[in-house]
Amino acid sequence: MKHPLLVVSLVLLLGFAFGCQKGEEVAKEPVVDVEAKTEALRTLREADRLWSRSTTDLDAFMSFIVDDVAWFPPSASRPIIGKNEVRSYFEPIFKEPGFLLTWTPNRIDVSDAGDMGYVYGSYKWTHRDSSDLLVEEIRPYATFWKKQSSGEWKVVLEADY
Repeated sequence: MKHPLLVVSLVLLLGFAFGCQKGEEVAKEPVVDVEAKTEALRTLREADRLWSRSTTDLDAFMSFIVDDVAWFPPSASRPIIGKNEVRSYFEPIFKEPGFLLTWTPNRIDVSDAGDMGYVYGSYKWTHRDSSDLLVEEIRPYATFWKKQSSGEWKVVLEADY
């Protein structure tokens, strides 16, 4: 080799040039805290169970709902927005003789972060029809919950079909 200094300089220059280039970043899988998610699932399941037991007391029922809730009642053309409006919707229903509301969840799940969750299943609504006959309706529903800073789960969206 006639010019070893030139060759060494060229190798160092190329090594430096390619070594300073950014490589492709590899996407990392999100880390899920399995214990925290399991606990969030347990507490959401319990919140839904307690809410289902509150259907004989409108105040208790409403305590599970956030102030800016969006509620989609069956056959409605638009949602009811806000806790006060939902209360106004339910007040006459809760006062009806024979009124009974129960539900059975088919699925309950929470986000990997454990701060959002959903429940869906079927609900049974017993009420009087326009002829004053006791009617039982079974319909599907979906409830979306959000964990509050206090740790309580509250309903942020309800869709009844």
